[in-house]
Amino acid sequence: MARLAPPGPRPRTGRTAWWGVQLVLNLAWTPLFFGARQFGLALLDIVLLLAAVTITLVRFHRLSRVAALLFLPYLLWVAFATALNAAVWQLNT
Repeated sequence: MARLAPPGPRPRTGRTAWWGVQLVLNLAWTPLFFGARQFGLALLDIVLLLAAVTITLVRFHRLSRVAALLFLPYLLWVAFATALNAAVWQLNT
């Protein structure tokens, strides 16, 4: 019987999946906020983005502390942008 995969630990795709999720959410935010001026939907998107970035950072930390530390400024920036988005949404409702 032939082996389909080499012996050893399985590759972990969770980090890659969360990286992709946060990229898609990031890509969706700009057209929602600036293009469509849908501040509520953009806020929902960026809150989900903030969660995805946090999960990605935690997953990266399990692989490399340096990778997680390099991801930290992005997390802080998204948190700041979330606060700004919330303020704009509140002022425009």
